Amino acid sequence: MQHHPTEATLVAYAGGALPEAMGLVVATHLFGCPACRHVKAMAEAVGGSFLNDFPPTAMDDDALALVLARTERPVAPAVPIPRSPGLPPPLDVCTFGPWRRIGLGLRWRPLVTGGSILAGLLEGMPGKVLPAHSHTGMEMTCVIVGSFTDHDGRYRAGDLVEVEGTHQHRPTIDGDGPCLCFIATEGVRFRGLLGFAQRWIID
Repeated sequence: MQHHPTEATLVAYAGGALPEAMGLVVATHLFGCPACRHVKAMAEAVGGSFLNDFPPTAMDDDALALVLARTERPVAPAVPIPRSPGLPPPLDVCTFGPWRRIGLGLRWRPLVTGGSILAGLLEGMPGKVLPAHSHTGMEMTCVIVGSFTDHDGRYRAGDLVEVEGTHQHRPTIDGDGPCLCFIATEGVRFRGLLGFAQRWIID
């Protein structure tokens, strides 16, 4: 892996400050990246140390009794149910909608979530050039299979691409096989006729 989330993004992830869909992109990268897992663990340790510096807060008189009462209730083991086998954790327990063709050699499968972030799986065939587009906010992409290139570099399986603002690019699928990515974006703007049709394409 050559491309990783920024330290600020890892700190935000460790503190639970990322939107759910963005957090899933980071978690997918973390599954295969020990270096970023180490940074995340450090951020969690630092955050925990800050908690020790906060002044104590008074609790309700019955707080302890309520906690002890909850420990006596039977709890069924929480076993994640694979909903999307074949995808890496944590995507394998996520629910996705059906594949939708969005052009020659391209298809999109939306993540089923109640969040406001547009997210899903994007698959492109070898040699396919994605439409040129810009961004209206943060966008994160984690490559699952295959690779693609743009003017900033080449991205292979496990790499995480993080762009924001008005960043513009035109990714090209390279290699001998299809490229499958998980994407979460706050906003994307296509050019030309695709800009007119983008709501139908990705909603």
